[in-house]
Amino acid sequence: MTIDLPPTMKDAPIFLCPHSFLSGDAEEQLCNSFKAVAICRPWHLEAFEPAENHKGAIRVVRPPETLKPPSDFRRLLSEYRLWMRQNLGRAPISSDRGDEATWHIRKALRQSGKNDSTPTDAQAFKWHLILHLAYELEESQSAADQMLLQMRTQSSPLEEALGEGPPLSGLWDDLAHSTSTHRIEERHLPNVLEAWFGLFGSCIPKGAGLLTLSPEVLNYASELFEIEPPRSFSADSNSCRVLELPLPPFDANPEKDVIWTGFAGRTLMLLTY
Repeated sequence: MTIDLPPTMKDAPIFLCPHSFLSGDAEEQLCNSFKAVAICRPWHLEAFEPAENHKGAIRVVRPPETLKPPSDFRRLLSEYRLWMRQNLGRAPISSDRGDEATWHIRKALRQSGKNDSTPTDAQAFKWHLILHLAYELEESQSAADQMLLQMRTQSSPLEEALGEGPPLSGLWDDLAHSTSTHRIEERHLPNVLEAWFGLFGSCIPKGAGLLTLSPEVLNYASELFEIEPPRSFSADSNSCRVLELPLPPFDANPEKDVIWTGFAGRTLMLLTY
């Protein structure tokens, strides 16, 4: 089923926002609903390989070469993951300069708050770090949901031992199952959106539409612009909620709020399936 887009979006390019991860089910729904979609992926994240029957429907967009992090980014990311596992609850990155990798991470994060007219290397490094971690969170949630669905289809291991009697309730029924494998926690959303618009804002042409798979993104944008979110949609099949965001004022400063200026004047769509 192809989504009936607003007239202004019939021939406009569509960019997936702010997801870098795409599950198999989501890929299927995107290709069934839209003619073509661009997925933005930070540097050092493997290129997305669509299914054979979807080739051409999904293309990968990378950030500008000027925002590419250092070649040892993967090593630094690995160091950061290890640090997070070992230092839960502590302030980011110890002050010990003996570890060169963590010192570079600390330096990048410390300098990332500057609002220069051109993003600094440290800002780009931070944005890449955030989007790589967001990718891993979505991928882990998708894998956990798929495993839970599989386990729910299996009978209880106690049924044979108990013999005849009333059927046991599912062993996994009480475990929460996400309604979407692409949900983004509200506490993470501002950082993820800032990183996404910071890296890819210049890659999105004027008039392009933004497509999200996360209800939190639509709610965030509607609250940001003080617009009532669209409510009419069917939960029984593919549907698309559309939010038209107002244009920025003439005196808007793109560097003041990268999220606000990234959303302003665009059509934001939420695909539910």
